[in-house]
Amino acid sequence: MQLDPKIANEEIEESAPLELETIATYKLLYQAEIARGRLEAEGIIAFLADENMNSLYSVGGIRLRVASEDALLAREILTQVESGEDSFVDSTE
Repeated sequence: MQLDPKIANEEIEESAPLELETIATYKLLYQAEIARGRLEAEGIIAFLADENMNSLYSVGGIRLRVASEDALLAREILTQVESGEDSFVDSTE
């Protein structure tokens, strides 16, 4: 099988490493999971850091991390959720 020379000579773009930023820290895993799920529901990819270390040593907390470019929006979403402005409960009843 021969490669098409046009394809073989195309330069492959290398993406820059993803810069992550910690936007919140939680003591309990379920709280961190809920926050991560809320961000992912909004289309923001989020990661938990130190979730295993926290349960073993109880130090530092579980860090919720997102791409630096999404950090501002992610913080705004979490602030709205925590203040009750953005709720899944229907308040018209």
